[in-house]
Amino acid sequence: MPVFPKNVSLRQMRAFQEVARCGAFAPAARHLCLTQSALSESIRQLEEAVGLRLFDRTTRTVGLTAAGTTFLQDVSLALEALDQGLQRMADLSALRGGEVRIA
Repeated sequence: MPVFPKNVSLRQMRAFQEVARCGAFAPAARHLCLTQSALSESIRQLEEAVGLRLFDRTTRTVGLTAAGTTFLQDVSLALEALDQGLQRMADLSALRGGEVRIA
């Protein structure tokens, strides 16, 4: 089973989370160091992959749809778990964690 089925990327999930947090594409794009058009395209591709509209867009704001709200909970949990796993690996690599066995 693929980790990210339907070609959903980690970058798209982080973009989705940031747009939801900011409530607009422009500040989310600045925070992610992307152009607004690149961010919009990433969200469009994500919505296409999941088969649902995740945001209701107006000229100035962006709000989550009901599906977007549900998806945000799952994406946030997944990204948090991934960040924790990467932190554990960094700790092991820097010898800040793990076990020492003496034979």
